[in-house]
Amino acid sequence: MYSGIVLLLSAVLTALALLLFRGRETAFDRFIKCAVIAFLVVGFFRFMLSDSFTFVINGGFYDNIFYDKTDPLQTILRWGYYLNYAIIPMAVFYESRLFRNIASYVCLPFSVLSAVFFEDFMPYFLADTGRGLRMTVGFRYFYFALELTLAVSVTLIALIKKKHYFNVKSKKEWLDFLVATPLIILLMMPVYTPQSLFGYSKLIAEKGSVYHFGWLLILLTVTLALYYSFRFRPYVERRMLVVFLSIVLFFHYDSLCPFSFATLRRTSLSSRLFSICRGLRSSASSQTPRVRSSLLFCPTSFSERSASGICTSFSSIL
Repeated sequence: MYSGIVLLLSAVLTALALLLFRGRETAFDRFIKCAVIAFLVVGFFRFMLSDSFTFVINGGFYDNIFYDKTDPLQTILRWGYYLNYAIIPMAVFYESRLFRNIASYVCLPFSVLSAVFFEDFMPYFLADTGRGLRMTVGFRYFYFALELTLAVSVTLIALIKKKHYFNVKSKKEWLDFLVATPLIILLMMPVYTPQSLFGYSKLIAEKGSVYHFGWLLILLTVTLALYYSFRFRPYVERRMLVVFLSIVLFFHYDSLCPFSFATLRRTSLSSRLFSICRGLRSSASSQTPRVRSSLLFCPTSFSERSASGICTSFSSIL
């Protein structure tokens, strides 16, 4: 029932928006950007609500309880839906065919699939083992339905209004899509996904271990590869990269901490959110480089320090 409600509301909202903003490009531009921010805010606060999925991964211990349950369907759905938080703002705030192609042919299908499998999410949102803010059953159903409706309708409205389509005759567009999409999907993978799909590995990157230095080598390699790839690109493309990495890092908080956003420091979160909004706002105004303000972060974990290192490096050297 809820799947049908989400899809029906998405279709109605899309039709209404297209009718109301016909021939009103300036008003539509403001509306769609506000709608994207609303989607991000709704998603951000959902991470503060109770969710037990991170505890039922294959071979995981929590509070001296062994959780051997695994749910590949839920894992894949969450992974694919996670892309929305970074791809949709980039597709709307920037004139990027790559991000709009990913929004059209990856994000939108996963949003629709998440709506179709709506009931598969709810047991994890309502389970007693979940950590975070506990709300009533009715509120959780309403809130998740609202988020899915925004995810589907905002993407549809933006793509239809901008008349976006995949240029199948362009070799460059095919190359960009086929090369960048797998890398972006891998970058947006929640950290619990490998264990959820393949089981507990018992490999820990302790300080000074081989895994520790291996991870540092990967960090250095990725940083240098991105730097030399974007070194002579236009300023707007370099800024897109930094803003995209910042959004990815911000929403990776949920997968880095089993207790989600609810247990993290408010000052750190607010400073990151301000940095991302500042980056998006500047993309909507002048594309001319002025003072390159650094997107600084306060990492709280090893994985976070790695992602933060890439973002901070690019904010200063690009």
